[in-house]
Amino acid sequence: MDQIDGTSNTSNLTPESEEDHISRMPKNVITHILERVPIQYAVRTSILSRKWRFEWTMLSKIEFDGDFPAYLRKKGIEDDLGRIVTRILFHHIGDISKFSVTLYENLDAEYINDWVMLLSRNRIKDLSIWNFAGVCKVPTHLFSCLELENLELSHCYVSLMPPTFHGFPNLEFLYLNSVVLENYTYGELLTRCPSLEVLSLISDTTDGIKGHEIAKLENLTNLRLPLCALDNMAIITSSDVLQHMSLFYKVQDLFLDLLNCKVLAKDKERFETFLPCVKNLVVYNMDFSCANLLSLVYALIFASQNARTLKITTDEDVIDEDVDDMDKFDYLSDDVNDSDDDMEDADVVADIDGCKMGQLQLREVSIEYVTCSENEVMLLKSILSSSPLLKEMNIFTSEVPSGLIKLLKLHRASPNAEVNFFWT
Repeated sequence: MDQIDGTSNTSNLTPESEEDHISRMPKNVITHILERVPIQYAVRTSILSRKWRFEWTMLSKIEFDGDFPAYLRKKGIEDDLGRIVTRILFHHIGDISKFSVTLYENLDAEYINDWVMLLSRNRIKDLSIWNFAGVCKVPTHLFSCLELENLELSHCYVSLMPPTFHGFPNLEFLYLNSVVLENYTYGELLTRCPSLEVLSLISDTTDGIKGHEIAKLENLTNLRLPLCALDNMAIITSSDVLQHMSLFYKVQDLFLDLLNCKVLAKDKERFETFLPCVKNLVVYNMDFSCANLLSLVYALIFASQNARTLKITTDEDVIDEDVDDMDKFDYLSDDVNDSDDDMEDADVVADIDGCKMGQLQLREVSIEYVTCSENEVMLLKSILSSSPLLKEMNIFTSEVPSGLIKLLKLHRASPNAEVNFFWT
């Protein structure tokens, strides 16, 4: 443990009369320096001299990143992570504004309990627990961290919300990835975060959340969520999605995950909306083999006509089996086929008129894992012909598209638009 807590012998150290220039710097400068080096090295400065012995204990930011477990492993003390973190927190003096820890191994719940309890007494503002080992239980002490501004939890189980808890009044950034809440819904938590500006919900974290509960967040400008979990919409239409998106009319950065979305081909009732504030639109897990999903993406782009950037990533697990057709670019005409199927599993060309996309304000477009399928090229053609201000379109692919030359010759509304290919 002497490598971490600084209790090593100091007999061979330079006398204080021969201190270097760094030691003579003001305390706040020394603290800023120590906060920018890995925590293990910041703690070890305690062996330099008597003056340096307690400098690390006044750090306002304590971060145990992904390299810290590797450091312990190299020292042969990887099983002591929980004890070492606890000891460092116990020795700390003063407020801790930021604390983050990355876990790759299961820890005794008592360690997590002690950490959060200590942090709740030190006016913590920024708390991150990145867990990659099973499920990490976060204790009720979390709800005593009333000065939180930033909260990030990954693969955690959050204990009971006490009846005396009235909310995080200062919380601006909330990231929850595969987080289970013990006795309350996400909506109940969000309504207690009136200052929230950034909300990111990943995986299955949105069970039980309602669109109108998110809409109550008056300061929300950045939103990421899995679309299929919103309002438990197992089967959706483009109109359903647009109707929900219209609730978030103040959002500027919109991130939507389409994984497991089941989209009907026909809308019973057509609903169109305009999202004037969206500047950045990102769509994850797009399946271009599904014409109905493509129609949804067209609708989202059309609704976000003021967007400056657009990014679409495809589901890498979806593979177009009809590889031989990838090099046929005769389908660039507007003649497309209707699908008789209502569900999203139809591998057909979308029945979409790209000319109706309108005039977009896009400056940058990025599409990842492109295979140059018919639907993909149709979307590229529509974007290029509808974006007079476009500067660059970046296309990421795992192999050289067979029809690369013809793709580069697609009409561009912007004379300055560049089409760049990246092979990954």
